[in-house]
Amino acid sequence: MKTFSNSLMILIVGFAVTRTISGVLVNHVIEYFGLVGAEQGYMNSVISIGTTAAVISTIVLRWKVKKTTILVISGILTVAMMVMTGLSVSFFMLLAVSLIYGLSLGWTDTYTNSCVVDIDREGSAKRMSTMQGFYAVGAIIAPLAIAALLTANSWQGVYIIIAPFYLLTIVILIFSLRAAAGQDLIKSMESPKFTAKEIKLFLLEKRSALLIAANMTYYTMQYGLFAWLVRYMNVEYGAEVLGMMSITVMWVCTAISRFLVPRLPFDNMKVHSYGSLIAGATLFIGIFSGNPWIMCIVIGIGALTTGNSLPTLINRRIVTYQGNTLLPSSTMFLSMQVTGMIVPPVLGAIAVYSMQGSMVLLAVAILISGCFGFAVLRYRENKIVDDIV
Repeated sequence: MKTFSNSLMILIVGFAVTRTISGVLVNHVIEYFGLVGAEQGYMNSVISIGTTAAVISTIVLRWKVKKTTILVISGILTVAMMVMTGLSVSFFMLLAVSLIYGLSLGWTDTYTNSCVVDIDREGSAKRMSTMQGFYAVGAIIAPLAIAALLTANSWQGVYIIIAPFYLLTIVILIFSLRAAAGQDLIKSMESPKFTAKEIKLFLLEKRSALLIAANMTYYTMQYGLFAWLVRYMNVEYGAEVLGMMSITVMWVCTAISRFLVPRLPFDNMKVHSYGSLIAGATLFIGIFSGNPWIMCIVIGIGALTTGNSLPTLINRRIVTYQGNTLLPSSTMFLSMQVTGMIVPPVLGAIAVYSMQGSMVLLAVAILISGCFGFAVLRYRENKIVDDIV
């Protein structure tokens, strides 16, 4: 299982690059197609629509193949769509390709997280944080690699050049699966079909509702920064390069948080709750400072305090659910994709009137996520008291 686990970590690094690239190149896409207003967020929004459809399919459809097979198929499809993105000659074609691109990304995201929990459910919290830490490593690499490639290539060329590197991570996964083909765990990684009653009971449970709400509001900030920060820094301060650097700072600090926080003697949910309040407060300071360098610094602070929030929220719901790991992981990712589908065009629409206003939305969202985190902690304490009584 170690070989398979390591191949997932390698895959997630490449996946992070493919997931991050659209946010880094957002200015180039907007300028190339002459987009205005909400149109500026359509590409990322359509990617999220595709991802949402993919996550829904993991819940409502019974795939007659293993989770690992779907991982390989979705990876190859992602590579193909990266090439097609680079070859898009119209904005309509780009949106059509982005829809399928999002579909493949959604399957990869959901099944990698489900598989990493299947490997060892009891030790899944640290393993999931580690995997998300490797995601952050890939997200750190992306802006640096893209900035370097843009010196000699168009934004379309960047997509085409990066595609073969992601394909290499899929090949490594295939070889690891062949090496582990005879092991019982790999054989058992089939995608289950969930009944409507099971899904309903899961969604109506108070713990589920609180964690989903915390996840959606947290992701509003994280995805909003990913999809919009470079654009904001360019329009507000004329500092596109600093915007890319801010994305790098965000992911460096996120990686540090994801590798470090699980090893601290603190409840991860408390770290998320208090960290979210710090992230929201400092983001407000950055927005109204009028200084792009201060903005860059507060982005790093927020990433340090909330970098481990995503694996914390997802894992907390998975390990407290007694059924198959795919339902809670799919539901949490579905909440993220619904958020990702809505946020980019909303930010674009707000930005028509106020660039600062678009960023204020993200600061408010992370403060709300912290409040939901405290509600989860209170719910757990009340549950313990009820069980004792």
